[in-house]
Amino acid sequence: MNEHAGLSNEAPRWASGRRLLDWFAFWARQISLPSDAAPDSRSRRTLAVVAVLGFAFLLLPRPTGLVAEHLHKEDGMIFLTDYLREGFGGLFAIYSGYLHVGPRLIVGSCAAVLSPEALTGCIAASTAGVRALATMLAFWVFLPYARSWRWALTAAAGAFLFLPNGQQEILGNVTNLRWILVAATATALLGVFKRWPQIILASAFAVLGALSDPLALVLAPLALVRLLTARGRSLLVPVTYGTAALVQFLMMRSGDRAVAGDQSVFANLSDAAIQLLVRGVAVTQYGLTGTEALMMAGGARLAVAATALPIVTVVLALRLNRTNRPLVGFLLLWCTAGLGLLGVTFVFADMKALALTDWWSPASASRYSALVGFFLTPALVLASASLWDKRPLALAPRVLALATLAALVLACAADFRGDSWNTHGPKWADTVYQARVQCQSSRDDQVVPITPQGVPMPWTATLTCEWLRGG
Repeated sequence: MNEHAGLSNEAPRWASGRRLLDWFAFWARQISLPSDAAPDSRSRRTLAVVAVLGFAFLLLPRPTGLVAEHLHKEDGMIFLTDYLREGFGGLFAIYSGYLHVGPRLIVGSCAAVLSPEALTGCIAASTAGVRALATMLAFWVFLPYARSWRWALTAAAGAFLFLPNGQQEILGNVTNLRWILVAATATALLGVFKRWPQIILASAFAVLGALSDPLALVLAPLALVRLLTARGRSLLVPVTYGTAALVQFLMMRSGDRAVAGDQSVFANLSDAAIQLLVRGVAVTQYGLTGTEALMMAGGARLAVAATALPIVTVVLALRLNRTNRPLVGFLLLWCTAGLGLLGVTFVFADMKALALTDWWSPASASRYSALVGFFLTPALVLASASLWDKRPLALAPRVLALATLAALVLACAADFRGDSWNTHGPKWADTVYQARVQCQSSRDDQVVPITPQGVPMPWTATLTCEWLRGG
């Protein structure tokens, strides 16, 4: 009697667990679409042209100045200074609680190969190149979910090359390369690759992303799905990610970034919810400049209200594409990942310092918004693509899709102005010249100012005379 009662009690638990596994397996199949190369030579040529144009676009001078003429924050104070002191032996050094292998590798390579004057140009070109390569990878990954290769290319380029907020704080420096690498790592883990060039590129992003930012460790469930669903050589991407993620996990010091008390996100949950909408959805759709304009006109409430456009676009696309399960899975996964990663960053952020109290507040730590934009932008583009040809409700979805895409284009144009703090400091070539002159009368290392100046934090870099002389 008791035995039968025990069986009856266990049955619901087993059934519940089985349903969970079935649900997991179902969604795993939806994100296990093959990411083959572009279907024809025309699309491959177009991809190459867009990548080159986007690369050039990221290096253009902005109204606030040319970013490639300046050495930015940790690019100089940490990564260059450490390289000149330790060489590549410091590649796995901990800073701010975790590894920064990608930024250290770029700065060290530029400093080792080129003249000191060319350092900042090399850094800017390297970050633009990373974004161009991420665009190519994203194109292959988004292709199975898009209505055509043109929409896949629009989604990939819109995210990594022409992201409106991608022209602000993260432009032209490796200090903020981590945000790009996290998004590229997620893209690499989403794809199912069969060709060696794609596998090598995806694996490189997976390794550099996991070794450059602990946020990439949040992507472990996606890597697990890929381990369970991939076959053959496609397994190389999640395996290399897992190895790199384990190294980051074992070496990181999470206590270095802890925030407690009334400054933590847990004491400001309502504010965090508003920031998810404003810094996440609004800045993605309208750019930093557009969101600041909304804040100036009506404060955070108007910025929150304006998120109705992108939210309705995605929700309607989900509703009208219920039978297109791969697209539904992609939209849910990518929107959840973008907003979820932003939420995780709040755990290590001073919520009081990020409060949306003034119209210029979204510019504070705008790098957080860039991280979300890498995920929400392709979701908005592919959702708009699915609405464009929907019938019988053709007119309303098309108007909504057109408004969403037009807002993204206008946001890109408005954010072209750049971030003035990226050029608010001495030009690097002048700094190198002055430091080299000082080395003629002194053998001591030269402590030089870098960008930005006029801020509470005194940003400097320590240069060796041996490096400045080319020895």
